[in-house]
Amino acid sequence: MDKNERILIDKMYRDMFKRLWIYAKRQLGDDGLAEEAVQETFRIACEKGRQVLSSENPKGWIMKALKYTILTIKRDRAQLHMLYIHFEVEDRETEMTEEHVDLMYSDLVSEQDFEMLKMIVLKNRSIKDTAQQFGMSVNACKKRLQRIKERLQYVLEERKENGGERCD
Repeated sequence: MDKNERILIDKMYRDMFKRLWIYAKRQLGDDGLAEEAVQETFRIACEKGRQVLSSENPKGWIMKALKYTILTIKRDRAQLHMLYIHFEVEDRETEMTEEHVDLMYSDLVSEQDFEMLKMIVLKNRSIKDTAQQFGMSVNACKKRLQRIKERLQYVLEERKENGGERCD
């Protein structure tokens, strides 16, 4: 992206941020997630600067990108939540408290990874807040959550194939 493109996108960011943030907050219900969505949208806009600026309606392009980003955040959080729900319903005979879930599943991933997953899923924290708490960048946190999810899906599929027995 050249200097002029950067200046124009920066101006759109300053002009549109509050309005986009309000929209994202209504959709996501959380200040931190809303900020994360708007930041991610403008990160994409910076990557595709020429495409944004050459479109007939650059602000409309940004709004569409925000809507897509919000859907992605909702989908990712729903997938993580479904994994956690799977933990809760796997053993219906035992009341599943947070401590019980910790005892049954915390050894499937590292202790820090499990705490990170719980912050996002149970405590509904944003990735930005979680990344700050764990002293890492937002992108590193996203990648780590992706790996946690992949590991948990793998272990759960293995358990299912082995009739519910632990195989890790």
